[in-house]
Amino acid sequence: MVTTTNKYKKITKNLFMLFIILQPFLDIYFFYVPPLSKMISFAIPTIVRILFIFVLGLLFLYSERNKKMTWFIIGYGVILLVYFAFHVYNAQHFYNYGGNMLGYSLSGELFYLVRMVIPLFVIIMAYKININRELFLKIIVGLTILVSGSIVVTDLIGVALASYGSDWINGNFFSWFDVNSGFTYWDTAAKSFFYYANAVSALELLLAPILFYYMITHFNWRSVLLVGVHLWAMFILGTKTATLGVILALFGSLGIYLLFVYFDKGQRLNKAILAVFSVFIILSGVILPYSPTLNRQQVDNIVVTSREGSKAAAKKRDAVLKQQFQAAAQGTKKDLAPVIKNNYAQYGLQAKFVEGGYSYKVDPQFWYNIMMNWPAADRANFRKLEQAQLDRIKEVNNNKLDNWLGISYTRMNYAFNLERDFVSQWYSMGYIGVLLLVMPYVFLMLYGIYLMLRYRQRLMTYWNVTLLFGLALILSISFYSGNVLDFLSESTILAFVEGHFLYSLRNDQDRRDFSHVSFISGGPKK
Repeated sequence: MVTTTNKYKKITKNLFMLFIILQPFLDIYFFYVPPLSKMISFAIPTIVRILFIFVLGLLFLYSERNKKMTWFIIGYGVILLVYFAFHVYNAQHFYNYGGNMLGYSLSGELFYLVRMVIPLFVIIMAYKININRELFLKIIVGLTILVSGSIVVTDLIGVALASYGSDWINGNFFSWFDVNSGFTYWDTAAKSFFYYANAVSALELLLAPILFYYMITHFNWRSVLLVGVHLWAMFILGTKTATLGVILALFGSLGIYLLFVYFDKGQRLNKAILAVFSVFIILSGVILPYSPTLNRQQVDNIVVTSREGSKAAAKKRDAVLKQQFQAAAQGTKKDLAPVIKNNYAQYGLQAKFVEGGYSYKVDPQFWYNIMMNWPAADRANFRKLEQAQLDRIKEVNNNKLDNWLGISYTRMNYAFNLERDFVSQWYSMGYIGVLLLVMPYVFLMLYGIYLMLRYRQRLMTYWNVTLLFGLALILSISFYSGNVLDFLSESTILAFVEGHFLYSLRNDQDRRDFSHVSFISGGPKK
């Protein structure tokens, strides 16, 4: 029986590692657009993940034979099903203008619930399956080669998808420095073949501190090259998350290294490592002014200014529009809508918002208020527009239970997906849904911090602090920019890292990490 159990544990472990390594392949853009997206009702990668995790779950529960774990999973599942029943009941009793249900789908809600649960199960598996530090680092290195390596290579040969929009890039990294090319961030920011640039950016940010740890503890030209390619890929992605992430990861990882060298009197500062950090910082400073991120700020400012025109012209335009609205208001909504359609572009508003899920046809008065009362900077702020639409939907529905049970994910996503994790889940799933599906990431991280502080002599190691830094970065940035917890590739790898963080705290017997690491030889001291 012991031999059979160990056999299944080994199979589960190998299959689990394969599942983690497969995540970048399941985030390929072409799975989510026709013709592949039309083959079945739901995305092919999500179906693959569900089948994979179902098999893994059965193997895991069989090999563990842990009654407490089994009853915990059953108990959580029952609570989740009860919540989901109330969530669906509330979502089906919904009011909007003209009876518009805004894309609500029961099957879509169920599918979303499954998507949110999968990473939580991954945390449990990563915690219980014995993946040691070196094996964990090999998986991280493999993910980096797949993600960062593909971003750099496809950008250089000019066959990458643009980070903004769904077209191909027109210029690679070297075109950034050609002022005569006429390219903007739309032409040069690249995401390889991945689906969503912001989600990949968050993943790159999570991996960055771990890669710096790997470079420092395995210091050679290969580990330095790996980190260099990773930072390069973050610049190429061209999102604020990725570009800001380079700076945060660089200085944060350097600070952690210097602190542990200072507090561990047995270690001397490795000047070669310090030199590598200095080179990375200098190169980042050189590249940053030419990066797609800064180009985006410049271009967007020019576009908004050109659309707005002079203050005198804007005032005159507003007065004319007000007269048109006053005349249209005497009629019906159908009379109001054409005024919005014919004028929103002059106010710097994009068609994907005004003509999207919560369009001017549904609620023209809402868009008129934005056009007339919002300053130009706010009208150019996508997240404010996204959140304003959701606030309006809740206002019209006028149901206090929406705060606790949500307006539904499918409805929120139909209007416009809010690019702020935790906040977007509050709109879609309510306080209770956030508590059950999202807050476990935060609670487990806080629990890890508590253990590290309580048993700091044993657990306040360089490795544990590095993992904590990476988790804090991605959770913070997900609140700022979103599109992490709703994207399974990123949330699955986040769950894998968080589960290993808890595993490391449970198993770490080193008084100080540095007492077992030689930065000169690049490995454990004998």
